[in-house]
Amino acid sequence: MSELEVRRLVRGDAAEAHVMFTMMARVFEEDSEPLGEDYLEDLLGREGFWALAAFIGPDIVAGLTAHTLPMTRSRSSEVFIYDLAVRQDHRRKGVATRLVSELRALAAVAGIGG
Repeated sequence: MSELEVRRLVRGDAAEAHVMFTMMARVFEEDSEPLGEDYLEDLLGREGFWALAAFIGPDIVAGLTAHTLPMTRSRSSEVFIYDLAVRQDHRRKGVATRLVSELRALAAVAGIGG
C-alpha cells in the first residue's frame, strides 16, 4: 500500500474536489448535486475555506472541510471543521487524525487558532 499523503485542495484542483465531495456524500449516505467546475474553483479559491484530501496513491480515501470564522471574544479567527469523512475501507488507520493534524498545522502557519 502506498503512503498516505494529505494536501489542501486549492484553485486548480476542481477535479480532485469533485471526487472528494462525492466520496464524502457517499460516506454520509447523503444525496448530492453535481457541482460545476466554476463553483468548485470559486470555493477552492476562498481563503477561509479549507478542503483537505487524503490520498493513497491516486485515490482519495478521506476528506475534511473547514471554515475560518471571526471570533467575537477577541480580534482573532478560528478554523472550524464542518465535515470529516473516511472511506469505510480506510477507517481505524489514523487517517482522520492525520487530516485534523494537517489542518491544525496549516492553520497555525496562516496565524489562525482553533
